[in-house]
Amino acid sequence: MNTTRHAGATLIRSASSRVILLGRRRKLDGKSNASRGYYRIPARAGWNDFTWSTATISANEPATNDANGPLRRVCIDVGADAATGYGIPGQFMQVRMSAEGKPAFLALANAPGKSGCGDGTLELLVKSVPGSTAEEVCQSAVGTVVETSPVMGKGFALEGAADGKPNALVFATGSGISPIRALLTSGALDGKSVRLYYGTANEEATAFLAESATWGCETVRVYSDGSGRHVQDALQEDIAKGLIDGANAFAVLCGQKEMTDDVKTILAGAGVDESAMVMNF
Repeated sequence: MNTTRHAGATLIRSASSRVILLGRRRKLDGKSNASRGYYRIPARAGWNDFTWSTATISANEPATNDANGPLRRVCIDVGADAATGYGIPGQFMQVRMSAEGKPAFLALANAPGKSGCGDGTLELLVKSVPGSTAEEVCQSAVGTVVETSPVMGKGFALEGAADGKPNALVFATGSGISPIRALLTSGALDGKSVRLYYGTANEEATAFLAESATWGCETVRVYSDGSGRHVQDALQEDIAKGLIDGANAFAVLCGQKEMTDDVKTILAGAGVDESAMVMNF
């Protein structure tokens, strides 16, 4: 049996390859903590082997210039212990409205330890889809109690992929900017020359539009409405202009499968090694 530390918890791997995650226990010091259990999670192949905890929506606001648009910035107060389980940009959590509800899988939008909503909170970028749990989350008032999983997933594993490569090519479409925002504001790309390709329908549908000016990267905005252009097209144009040095670049991608598949093919043709293309799942 092997035991290692991971993101504030202990991973125990037995001979049968079953992994058990033991979270740090929380002191129950009154009603404020009594409703949130501490975790003991047998983590197997699926995403269902854990103990759900209660959390509270602490903020819910438009994430775009369109106040009635489908994208919302939602903050969830999960408590300090659960928040420390988030250690790598690109990780996600499950959220459901009740024990009978279907969970939504939502990437975390803030850098680890840097939530704009305060200690013990996590930020989410949620797209309202009719009839879905995401729609219910988007329609929930501040103070609504929800159920959450522990933070999950490998995140953007940059080790190896980014080594010795000075240029970071980052790609996102739509709500896929959520974990990319977490990455860009985390400091993980400090010292790199970062070029972000961000595709949305139009400016009104672009999440974190004003804030993105502070991300410290060159941003190529691609609006498909009226032009039919996509991130792939912008990338190919830049390659044709000699702006992409594939041998000295690594890539981080999040968004629609068609986009990520096309971009990886284009990057490979430009000399970016497949091992230097990183996704969060």
